[in-house]
Amino acid sequence: MRRIDFTDVRTRELQRALAEAFWLEGTVRELFGLAGIPFAKYPRAPHVMGAWHRILADFKADEVGALLGVVVARPDGAKCRELVQAFLDEARTEAPHEDRPELTDPIELLEAVFKSRLGAGARRRARELAARLASLHLNGALFDATRLAVEYQLLTAAELSASLIVDLAESRREDRVRGFDKIFRPAVANDVPLREIELRVEHQFFSRTLERREDWATYFRAVARIRPRDPMVATTLFRIRVKGYVVPQYLVAGLLAEFDDDWHPVIENYENQPEKPSPAFASYQASLWNTWLMWGPSIPICGCAEWHGLYAHQFGYGDEDNSLPLTYFTGEHVPFEASQGYPPNEFVGARLSRVVGRLRWVPPGRSDPATSGELDLLPVRLARAQRAIVTPTRRDPDAPRDYARPLLFQGEQLQSGDVPARSYFSAYQWLMFLVARSPAAPGEPPRRLDLEPFPEADDPVKRRGKTLWRDLVPVYVHANIADPKALALQRSALIRTAIATLRQLWHEQEALLPNVVPGELRFHLVGASDFTGCESAAVFAPTTPLIAALRAALAHEEPALREAILLPDDGAPPVPELARFYATCQLPELVDDYFHYVQEQRKP
Repeated sequence: MRRIDFTDVRTRELQRALAEAFWLEGTVRELFGLAGIPFAKYPRAPHVMGAWHRILADFKADEVGALLGVVVARPDGAKCRELVQAFLDEARTEAPHEDRPELTDPIELLEAVFKSRLGAGARRRARELAARLASLHLNGALFDATRLAVEYQLLTAAELSASLIVDLAESRREDRVRGFDKIFRPAVANDVPLREIELRVEHQFFSRTLERREDWATYFRAVARIRPRDPMVATTLFRIRVKGYVVPQYLVAGLLAEFDDDWHPVIENYENQPEKPSPAFASYQASLWNTWLMWGPSIPICGCAEWHGLYAHQFGYGDEDNSLPLTYFTGEHVPFEASQGYPPNEFVGARLSRVVGRLRWVPPGRSDPATSGELDLLPVRLARAQRAIVTPTRRDPDAPRDYARPLLFQGEQLQSGDVPARSYFSAYQWLMFLVARSPAAPGEPPRRLDLEPFPEADDPVKRRGKTLWRDLVPVYVHANIADPKALALQRSALIRTAIATLRQLWHEQEALLPNVVPGELRFHLVGASDFTGCESAAVFAPTTPLIAALRAALAHEEPALREAILLPDDGAPPVPELARFYATCQLPELVDDYFHYVQEQRKP
């Protein structure tokens, strides 16, 4: 069957004539039976015209042919017989798109990307879209043009729906076509290589990319299958220009993202948690921990071994949860902190920047970094603290390698604009305390509340079984880290909240921790949004970090409470057990242990 073009007057007349001749359900049911099509496939639409439109638009070519053949043979099809017969005669003389070899790869790519939305009709629509692109006469560049067309829709379409794809195939969304042409045709006319065309996108780029991660993964998998030796198999052909906030921190997956916005496992785990070291403290701690982890906190980048190699910064708009990992790459890895200037007397945690780069799917497919200029993002080369970007979750060993956070933004040009009078990018500012007992003897590590020993080695299975997160109390505020004045006030509020929280735990010890001997309770600062808790400092930290502000504020507290709150001394090595399990560079592992634990509790 030929492509059904609904901009064609005769085709619209055919649709109207069919609707007028066959509008009773019983008659249509009989038509379907004679054509060998299950009536269950009859599309539900507000009116008969809409139903016939969906039949002609979405059914397979052979099904449409069979159905129209029955119409021609029936006496009650007299009103539309001439139109139907003319349509069938023309369709039989037109060569199918598959007979054109240059369309094979574009059709396969389009079908793969849109199949989840169009189902059985995907191939038909893919043929139509590929034929439209072929009309541009691209001299052997049709597959690249197809890639650009798909990328354009993924990057800019407000809603990537089945109706949009059908409308594009049927030439009914000329606004979307004109938008693509406005970028594509001038580039071709001026001999700009198709792989160097720049596309400016708005701030919705971040939310759309995150929402369409599966679509992007499907797209890149299809490209890798069709053109496995293409050096840009794992990056967009478009160079994307977008404005956002660059932040030297890394977003740890939150509870809702981990469990696909399903609250049930979180609540179920809370309701059935072990009541150790006491029911009251267990409920209090779990409430703080889950709330802090709900949307995912960020950890600072530091200079320890966990961050050696390639590492990514955060790049987003509005909030840390609306962000992508960003690598800044111009022949070698250039850290953001080495390429940016900041106001010397004011601390801001996020910098508004214009970045030109490409979306990259990780793992990287089969490209050769030596010849393509792309990053070779293999787990062994990525900083250990960020290996979740390229490795599947341990909870699902059968998951594909691209399961966890499959996309990052590979920056090629970075330009910081003038700092606006008021900027907004929100993120948690936080402090993390380990609630523990004092050491059994000088020089020994603190004792856990349940007196269980720390794991002897960094064995994931042994560590997970110790449920180390149960002794952690996070204190946090949701702050605007892009505005120095607002951030300074919010960090001061965080310090006051932290002291008030610890003071309450101290004074209510008898009710919350009745099994801890009075005088043994200790609060160890093990990490913060600007304090790593390991042997290396954060690569970008304010002149007055949170730990210094906390130390100054504690000077006004009662002596017994001051002695119970333990802050690492400047330059002093951390307690090995605390750094090994609770430093910020270990937090992704600890959070992953918790996710694994929640998942395990759901098994019967």
